[in-house]
Amino acid sequence: MRNRRISTATALAVLFSSVALTGLGSTAAHADGHTVLPVTSVADVVVDSVHQRVFVSDRTGNKVVATDYSGNVVGTFGSLSEADGLELSADSQTLYVAVAGTDEIAAIDTADLTESARYSTETADSPTTLARAGGKLWFGYGKGWSGNIGSLDLSGAEPVLAVAQGSSSRWYYAPRLASSPAAPGVLAAAVSGLSPAAVATYDVSGDAPELIAQGEAGSNLRDLAVTPDGDQVVTASGSPYKHQVLSTTDLKEVGSYPTDAYPNAVDIAADGTVAAGIDGYYEPDVYIFKPGSTEPVRKYDFADTDTGTLVPDGLAWEPDGNRLFAVTGTGSTYHLNTLNTPLKAVTTVTVSAPSSGVPGKPLTVTGKISGGDALPAGTSLSVTRTDATSPSGKELAPVVTGEDGAFSFTDAPSVEGDAKYTVSYAGDAGHAPASATSTVTVSRSTTTVTVSAPATATRAKSLTVTGKVANAAALPAGTALTVKRTDLESPSGKALASVKTKADGTFSFTDIPSAGGDVKYSVSYAGDTTRAAASGSDTVAVSRTATTLSLNNSGKVYSYGADVTFTAHLGTTYKNRTVEIWANPYGSDKPDVLVKKATVNSSGNVSAVVDMKRDTTVTAVFAGDARTAPKSVKVTAYAQVSLSTSLAKYYKTGKVSANSSTYYWYRKTTGPLFTTTMSYFPGRNHRLDVDVYVQGQWHRGFSEYFELGTDGKSVIDLGASDEAGLRVRVRSAYINDSSGDNVNSTTYSSWKYLYFTN
Repeated sequence: MRNRRISTATALAVLFSSVALTGLGSTAAHADGHTVLPVTSVADVVVDSVHQRVFVSDRTGNKVVATDYSGNVVGTFGSLSEADGLELSADSQTLYVAVAGTDEIAAIDTADLTESARYSTETADSPTTLARAGGKLWFGYGKGWSGNIGSLDLSGAEPVLAVAQGSSSRWYYAPRLASSPAAPGVLAAAVSGLSPAAVATYDVSGDAPELIAQGEAGSNLRDLAVTPDGDQVVTASGSPYKHQVLSTTDLKEVGSYPTDAYPNAVDIAADGTVAAGIDGYYEPDVYIFKPGSTEPVRKYDFADTDTGTLVPDGLAWEPDGNRLFAVTGTGSTYHLNTLNTPLKAVTTVTVSAPSSGVPGKPLTVTGKISGGDALPAGTSLSVTRTDATSPSGKELAPVVTGEDGAFSFTDAPSVEGDAKYTVSYAGDAGHAPASATSTVTVSRSTTTVTVSAPATATRAKSLTVTGKVANAAALPAGTALTVKRTDLESPSGKALASVKTKADGTFSFTDIPSAGGDVKYSVSYAGDTTRAAASGSDTVAVSRTATTLSLNNSGKVYSYGADVTFTAHLGTTYKNRTVEIWANPYGSDKPDVLVKKATVNSSGNVSAVVDMKRDTTVTAVFAGDARTAPKSVKVTAYAQVSLSTSLAKYYKTGKVSANSSTYYWYRKTTGPLFTTTMSYFPGRNHRLDVDVYVQGQWHRGFSEYFELGTDGKSVIDLGASDEAGLRVRVRSAYINDSSGDNVNSTTYSSWKYLYFTN
């Protein structure tokens, strides 16, 4: 993912803050449009300005695709095995296609988009690139180590094929060819895949080509082009990281166009403007140079459009230079990118306006225009303001630039909200149009109202409230303020008499609060055309009479599941006689629950029933009223667990003496099974107590905790005694805190007695 542009844009946004701009200096521009091409590879691209079409050859897909200038497909030509190089006839009525897979050159009628002819290259196998020069169609051909140049003369009644025209040069592969319509006698050739790449130029104005020069270019050559005067060849090689300029007469380097890694495409417009492309992930993809210049007029970067990088030989000018087309690819997806007015320098307009303004107050907007050759002083720029009254924009007086391109103007926005100022430059022959915006938040000046009331006061007694209204533009003395009191008797607020400011903006008033509790005094200023509305408030704690509230059953312990009635008693109050009773069982899994909310009876009582399955905190709440203070009271009542035990494997029950308890009789070889059933709680254990009867007294023999199952049960094998006459008693217990939780009160089961016999 290439995101260098994102980080640059972010840095600029921080740097300029409220300054808006477009067309940033040397920052690369982006394609004016891009469309996905229905191809699986790209071999060559040509532009037909007569019919306004772009042709792209797809060697892997064995076809040529024709689009309009917007990238919409208008024709597809299949059955072109390994379709490669493309060339247009001088009148743009015919497109020639090198069909490498069948050793042919196909002719396509560009008007009706049909194939009109095919020409065999006979022994010249695998033609790949095409160039039109000297009245002939030239082609590079060959496989492996046997490349050469051939020609096809279509000027007569019958086509004339000539092969091995480049035998004076050593071509290891099919050479790439280049020519210029303005210099029809020059043909340039170079071979890809070698380091350095072999290059040759030919004079093809006669019947047979004559070698002008042989030389070398950089490594891994991908493309080349001939200048309109025929004097130079521009090459695009993976190395060096520039587009070399070679003289056609001796192929010595006479200059270069500085780009970056890795050059892979070049095309030259009719006026000599050079489009130089690179296969670059982190730098601009296309550079536009005036002939001989080392400073690009424009740069284009396809990173932000996610269309991939430029493909080799992926640039094609519209002959008049008004448009440049670039093919990019990522993975198996290819895009046709349209670059409009590439010959015009990118123009930068910056606009800076205050971040805020006041309706009707003048503000100043400044800015600057730059880019390419400096624009003359007095250049006119159009200005529009967009705001709530002119959502489509209102044209203001134009502004002209100074010698350094700077400009400024004043304006008085009339309404609140965002006012966006747009400054636009229409462009000229050498500069692209540009515009920029800056937005001012227009609002009335801030007003503050401070209110100060006593922290506490006595109900039905006079109190004094003071305060001040402040604004950068001081309010006139006598400005009216509205006053509102909010209390328990007027929860929506009650309007009091208005109060007026003094010369310094201060004010004061008195009031006698009729209700107790929190009493809020709010003072408001309505605002005017330049000052914003504002309000402030302060709250007084006004006294209320205390009452009594009681609740029974504090500290009592109840059996599991008992329905217990809790009664609250409320003393004397002003108006409110409602009491709430809340129950909060122990344990974080149980919320506080409102059990009852009701008016107390004539005795001041209200009751609610609580199901006591856990220790529970019960709270009675009186909310208070306008003259009576709130009151609450809290008690805790306790609940035992549900607990039972049972024995198994005994052979009978009965007494062991006349006054003994009933025993469970076991053979001394049998281990009793003791089952505990207890109300379940996560992580809960029960304690097993085992006592042994020795010399007329019970002695503790064993005491240990055992975990309950999720069904609340625990079964314990007590083991065989192996001794006859032994007397044992067992019980189970829940011990608050020690049994793994504290949500119930300590509970013991009854003892069960065991007697072991032979």
